[in-house]
Amino acid sequence: MQNVTMNPWKDVPSKDRVRICRERMNLTQLELMDRIRELPENGDKERNEKQIGYIENGKRKLSAEYARLLGKVFGVQPSFLLGETDFETKPAYVYIKTQDLEAGNKYEFSYIYQKDFHILFDSVDL
Repeated sequence: MQNVTMNPWKDVPSKDRVRICRERMNLTQLELMDRIRELPENGDKERNEKQIGYIENGKRKLSAEYARLLGKVFGVQPSFLLGETDFETKPAYVYIKTQDLEAGNKYEFSYIYQKDFHILFDSVDL
């Protein structure tokens, strides 16, 4: 039995992840930068909305610092924005169940994500 997992984020680069998250929140680049400026983590650092445009156009690489700030605004993990993981949020909990099937043991993993409570079911045959 072949296990197939559909992953819509698999080949999406950081620049597009930032743009998609921003558009999903119906924010302009200026509104997004205003939210970043308001974050306590930003301190008093001056920011310009052109920086978001540079990131989204691929002219500037997304830094870990910006990924942290954008992650706060979007409610996603910085590692998701950086393309290090394809999961927007960390699982709230993981439930593992084993079943004995004619073909052998099967482990089912169920993840519930905190952000929007999507449920992802994945199975692995051993």
